[in-house]
Amino acid sequence: MADVPNCCPFILDLIGVIPVYEVLKALLSADIDDDTSFLINTVCKFAHIYILFAYFQYISDLPTVNGTLINIVKWQLVNSLLVLGASHYFMVVCVKYEFNERNMELLSVTLRDTCWMPDVMTMPFNLSWNDLHLIFAESLSLAENGMMGFNYGRFLVDNRNIGVGLCLFVIGFIFWFISCHALTLLVLDARGDFLFQHAVNQLDRFLTSERVDETIIQKAMQHFRYCWVRTKGIHMNKLTNEGIGVVFRQDLNYFFYKKTFSILDTIIKGGEAMQRQLASVSTQAFFLGGHDIIRENDLVTYLCVVHRGKVILTKKNRKLIVLTKGDIFGQLLGTRKRPIRVTATAEDKVDVLYIEIDAFQSIITEEVRRTIMRNPQQKNDFLATKYVTLENPYDTVKYLLRGRKTIKLPWNDFPIEVNSSTWYSHFLHLTWFVGPFITTVCVNSFVVLPTGHNFEYRVYIILFICDVIHLANFIADFYSIELVVVQNKCQHQRVGWKKLKDWALYLDLLSFLIPLGTVFHNDWRYQYARMLRLKYFFDYEYHFCRGFKRSMAPILLKIAILVLVIHCFTCGWVYIACRRKGKFPIPIRDMRDMVRTIDFSQWTHPDDRGEGCARVTKDIRDEEDPAVFIPTFVVPKYWPYDYIIALTYILLIHTHTNIDTIIPLSINEVYYKVFTTFILQLLDIYIMALAINAAYTKYRELYRYNFSIKNMLIYLTDSGLSRSLSDNVWAYTVQLWKRQKGDKLPDLAYQCPPCLRQDLFSALYIHHLDATPTFRILPDYFKKQLAARLQRTVIFPGKCIVREGDTFNITYFIHEGEVEKWYIDKSGENKLMSVLYTNGYFGCMSGLFVNVGFHFTYYSRTVVDLVYLDLDKWLDLLTSYPDIKAKLYEATRNMKKDHTKKK
Repeated sequence: MADVPNCCPFILDLIGVIPVYEVLKALLSADIDDDTSFLINTVCKFAHIYILFAYFQYISDLPTVNGTLINIVKWQLVNSLLVLGASHYFMVVCVKYEFNERNMELLSVTLRDTCWMPDVMTMPFNLSWNDLHLIFAESLSLAENGMMGFNYGRFLVDNRNIGVGLCLFVIGFIFWFISCHALTLLVLDARGDFLFQHAVNQLDRFLTSERVDETIIQKAMQHFRYCWVRTKGIHMNKLTNEGIGVVFRQDLNYFFYKKTFSILDTIIKGGEAMQRQLASVSTQAFFLGGHDIIRENDLVTYLCVVHRGKVILTKKNRKLIVLTKGDIFGQLLGTRKRPIRVTATAEDKVDVLYIEIDAFQSIITEEVRRTIMRNPQQKNDFLATKYVTLENPYDTVKYLLRGRKTIKLPWNDFPIEVNSSTWYSHFLHLTWFVGPFITTVCVNSFVVLPTGHNFEYRVYIILFICDVIHLANFIADFYSIELVVVQNKCQHQRVGWKKLKDWALYLDLLSFLIPLGTVFHNDWRYQYARMLRLKYFFDYEYHFCRGFKRSMAPILLKIAILVLVIHCFTCGWVYIACRRKGKFPIPIRDMRDMVRTIDFSQWTHPDDRGEGCARVTKDIRDEEDPAVFIPTFVVPKYWPYDYIIALTYILLIHTHTNIDTIIPLSINEVYYKVFTTFILQLLDIYIMALAINAAYTKYRELYRYNFSIKNMLIYLTDSGLSRSLSDNVWAYTVQLWKRQKGDKLPDLAYQCPPCLRQDLFSALYIHHLDATPTFRILPDYFKKQLAARLQRTVIFPGKCIVREGDTFNITYFIHEGEVEKWYIDKSGENKLMSVLYTNGYFGCMSGLFVNVGFHFTYYSRTVVDLVYLDLDKWLDLLTSYPDIKAKLYEATRNMKKDHTKKK
């Protein structure tokens, strides 16, 4: 009993098993009637709900399952059980059961005076089974109203029903918690996707605004889109380094890279222990065909091992060798960084493993170093196996990326893939999205159309056109191409008759054959089989919505699903509540002579039309009890308006609005309302999650910016900074946000491979280096690396950038704006010497020589975008290129511009 975690389930089991109501009867002097006993028994059974929680916790406690979906299902089950339990309590409040004490035979079922049923429902004192069924359905509806926070409408929840009102409040509070929990799970589940995609789109917008060459932008976008396909935005190296231990990470990486390092070990002869250590420090990188991995004369801090694919090595534009799985290239000896001797380019899609040079040198032994030194290939910074090792076809990049929809028709010479530039892509948009959407709308619209109306033939024409389109797609699927392994090689094969093994094929056949029943039986309900084509939405989502190539496709799909759900429920309400075949569920009074505010050119009495969607109109005094007002009902005079009333009711449910205007009157209508409400509340949670994610990605930069600024100001204020200076800091940050709006080079640009990063920064800023005489003379490979070290800032008008005598080792380049150059004359007065404009520069001397100050003071005349080069950020380049360092220092010493004052 002292073990509280194990004691609680035992106590809950006792509560759920022991007949508590019998114990209470024995302990209390007051009598407990049978209804209360049954209610107590129902409440006690909820003690077993912990088993449900434990089961779902067990199946969701795995990283490979969709924990979000499992948890949402769990809480929705709990929600449903609470509604059922509350409906039992409402039944006890409204209905009195009398049993025979000897054999518990039901004697009578009567209506209580405190019943909460609406006045529009006339209930007899002695209830029949049909009346009892209606009360149970209405109790579910009332419990659901309390759950969703609806207006209770015509339900009589007054001061006589305090318990009912309290129960509704409790249900609403619990549902609020469940909704917030589900909403949070959905937001967190999709946040990683949204953040990565937002960063890629932000990079695209920034490069476009900077007028970067379109080829560079497309190259960057292709790389990140490919990385998304391979990783879904997850940084696997960071995940394995932070989430698991060292030993387990070594075992895990070695499991994935064992074949690669086994091949590498045939060259360096280090043994399995060394293979495991090298695998544990490896980071996987992905490259598209034609993208450079390393470039000749670049300073590289890592070694590369070919994991999948082939890498072409060139030297001075001459092809040396093609490396395959297990081959290594990079700086193989020494820890002092030096320029690389070769250029490595991906022949096709390639996976390589990065190993830091320091980590590699700390792992290998002296014997391995001697083995590397004896190999003549190391003079060109690579080691290749003597024989080419064939890759496992099931572990190739080509096989891992299989699944893209491909087709080859008899008259085509080459396969056609799904992409934006092919006709097949547009055809699949029509077949997978437009066709099922139009078909579903038309099929459900048959409910609204009166029998024999000529509109039916027009709908059938539309459906026939959709059938022709789907039939063409059905035939084309037999010409689909799939990637299979044949004789240990990956080959494209036509699906052909193997398509008959696909269950989806038979769904397509049913969607064609079952609707033919309408011809033989003259029943439009056979057309519902066409809705089986909605399965194409899954194909559309898989091929067009997962990635960045179709930014509008996910939005259109979500809007289409929302419209179809609303339309289907609307047509369902027309079918359930509006097609009554002349029988109105309840007796109603004739209000034609009592109400003059009704436009009878648009509305009519339900008995006059015999069917139609009823809505509440003016309340009329009851003839039997003048103190009670009974609502009367009208229906539209014309059948098209039935859809409008039904749509109004569904939207009222979806938006949690007042539902007094339209009331479910029969058992089927009440159950349909309960089912509709349950589905729409899930849809509502999903829509709110999408809205929150959209708002989060849009305003995330602003909130992060505000949060960091507030923290900085709090720190500065607590450190004793004066109020005036802190106000200046705040004003500067506000101006900075108003100008940039978060539109800056995202952190994602710094995570791309070094060669791609050099290309991006060179396209942005290398023209500043070419404008400076001291940097212009440097070789291109050095300038590209230098451009990748540049940083950017914004200075507002009238601000001092640097003062005369400051010893900042920074070189400034004016990316945009105007800068004033001031000096102090012999009389000690500040005088304007000149104005520097866009592409200007200053600080070349102080930016290169330590402890050399600026000879002038620089002020911003306009808003200035400055690109600057901090000496500490590129000191390793100067150290690794001594000849370039000497050349640069010599050119800077001869430069007189920045240290000559005007007299």
